[in-house]
Amino acid sequence: MRLVPAGRSVADVGTGDGKLAAWLAAAGHRLIATENKPGPRLEALRILEPLGIECRLGDGLEPLLPGEVEVAVIAGMGGRTIGRILAGSPEVVAALEALVLQPMQHGEELLADLLDRGYRLSGRVDVEQRSRVYSALLVLPPYSIAR
Repeated sequence: MRLVPAGRSVADVGTGDGKLAAWLAAAGHRLIATENKPGPRLEALRILEPLGIECRLGDGLEPLLPGEVEVAVIAGMGGRTIGRILAGSPEVVAALEALVLQPMQHGEELLADLLDRGYRLSGRVDVEQRSRVYSALLVLPPYSIAR
């Protein structure tokens, strides 16, 4: 995803098949992937382990410590699920420089909630997946200096 600020450490939250994490690592980012389902995690590990990418089992951002990564990528989920993930790990979220979010539905609702809480929309890119177009968002916390 070209919205991820260059040179940042990244969490691929809900990595699924691990392909996005692998692509981000190839683009020069240090990665930690998370997946909450054991089966998909094992599938992701087939791609990620040979690349030296750790894939932690757990829900959302919960497997991460505050400050462990600078950017969280949460893609391929509903906006309400993304909101729940962010609300579930406030210490981790508070330590992030940026969020790259790709909600599959309820995206405007998620964005409105984040803007109401002082976050700033820094970038938006349309992404086509399976003949549908979704918006990927670069969202910065009120105090962030990332670009």
